[in-house]
Amino acid sequence: MAPYVEDPEYPELDFQFCIGKYLCRKFNEFDLQVLDFIGLQYSYRRAKGILAWIEDNTSDYNVTNYICLDDESFDYFFAIPDYQRHVILTNPIYGLTASDVDKAIRLLNKPQKRNGGQK
Repeated sequence: MAPYVEDPEYPELDFQFCIGKYLCRKFNEFDLQVLDFIGLQYSYRRAKGILAWIEDNTSDYNVTNYICLDDESFDYFFAIPDYQRHVILTNPIYGLTASDVDKAIRLLNKPQKRNGGQK
């Protein structure tokens, strides 16, 4: 993750940074590691940002499967092929739960089908 630099012209970055720190701590509770974040340019097109990251980083990280954990649906349902195998919508009030983590682990352990080079 890139180092954080406070910028008074962009206070929304303070919020994004705090959310990122919170998510890293929350994921660590479940022994999960955050490798990277998609850029703010993908804020409302998260699926597009995630798919672009996967395409750009598959060889570096040996990506064979992925899960999107989010409390909002944004563009996942029409942008990610076979989205049921890759998207877990969490409850915005309760956040990430043990049930969400169990489902993510089950989905990540399922073998992936290849369709024309896409997962």
